[in-house]
Amino acid sequence: MRILLVNDDGIESESLILLARALKDRHTVTVVAPDSERSAAGHCYTFHLPLSLKRVTAPVWEGITAYKTNGSPCDCTMLGLGAATDGQVDLVVSGINAGANIGTDIPASGTVNAALEAAMRGVPALALSQEIPFLTPAKGDYTPWFARAAEMSARLIDTLDCTQLAGYIWSVNYPQTEEIRGVKACPMGVSRNDFSYLPQKDHVGREHYWVACERTEKDINRQNQTDDFWLSQGYITITPMRADFTARDLIDSVQQTAQEIPFLKK
Repeated sequence: MRILLVNDDGIESESLILLARALKDRHTVTVVAPDSERSAAGHCYTFHLPLSLKRVTAPVWEGITAYKTNGSPCDCTMLGLGAATDGQVDLVVSGINAGANIGTDIPASGTVNAALEAAMRGVPALALSQEIPFLTPAKGDYTPWFARAAEMSARLIDTLDCTQLAGYIWSVNYPQTEEIRGVKACPMGVSRNDFSYLPQKDHVGREHYWVACERTEKDINRQNQTDDFWLSQGYITITPMRADFTARDLIDSVQQTAQEIPFLKK
């Protein structure tokens, strides 16, 4: 297959390189990745500055066509489906992200949204993420986990009939465990991450705000058997996702309520 790899962790991401190398012998691989980390970029397009697309020729990319850009993860998908490949792509793979993408953190995920961008363009896509210790990506050697995730992802891509992915993606998360217990298809849950913005003063007394986070268990994840719950139990989680946010079960009640609002009253 002709595979486009994108991510939000940047062109130097170890997990991206390992995945590209795991795929290159059986597939034609093109990489378009940000020139630096763009985590939590969400579904962002770059409108305010021109985008570059520069070929990368480091030894790790031997046998792989790789580019870096100053754009967002969604820009990477757009550039990858356009200038980098002239649209000759059978599958877009986003990741492997350094960290899980689960629950209500997903709307902020550059990894998941880069895959959703491809699905919106009619191209099959996968989002791949490897759980690591929370907010400590620089404090450990996760090469074995990333290598295992790359190997499993290559097997997934070789086996899956990607033509089944019509208008939706698989968001796949690999657990942070030595022994994986199985695979679960499951809904997204509620994030354990409770973010807040804390005021701090700089050296001249000016007030600024930094993001802080506390993690709390949410009972709703266990009750609803969500991605958060199953990942915590040592399972690979797969969540099918679309870009359509419509709450279809509420349309009739919204229509009824809207009819009672005097929008057109003169």
